[in-house]
Amino acid sequence: MSVSSERKAKYSYFSDIQHPAPNPEHGRVVKELSLQLGLRVRQLRDENGMTQEDLAVKAGITWHFVSSIERGVKTGTLETLAAIAGALDVTLSELFLDVDRPMPRELKRVTTALAGRSPEAQRAILRLVEDALHLAALET
Repeated sequence: MSVSSERKAKYSYFSDIQHPAPNPEHGRVVKELSLQLGLRVRQLRDENGMTQEDLAVKAGITWHFVSSIERGVKTGTLETLAAIAGALDVTLSELFLDVDRPMPRELKRVTTALAGRSPEAQRAILRLVEDALHLAALET
């Protein structure tokens, strides 16, 4: 008996395992969580007055990776997320706070509109939104 035949015989019990059918919602849910996590990282970074580069240096990753996480393109390993949490001076629990709450459709539109814009443009748009909210609060 050849080595590969022995190996196949030894591990043939794995072929009998029934794997569940893939859930079509899984990809959508993961993408939504990635977007929410990215928004949370950006929020905490902004609250700490940090640039993406500042966060990257403190977490031991590249600014490009921070950008990918904030845009929901990547999520990183648990170790990377722990490093990011440490750099932001929060626990992992605090980093994931409200990440699993559904994002309102209107907020998704704003997030999509901001994606790919420069940090300066994003800050300018945020100031406009904050001013509009302030004016709306004065009217009520």
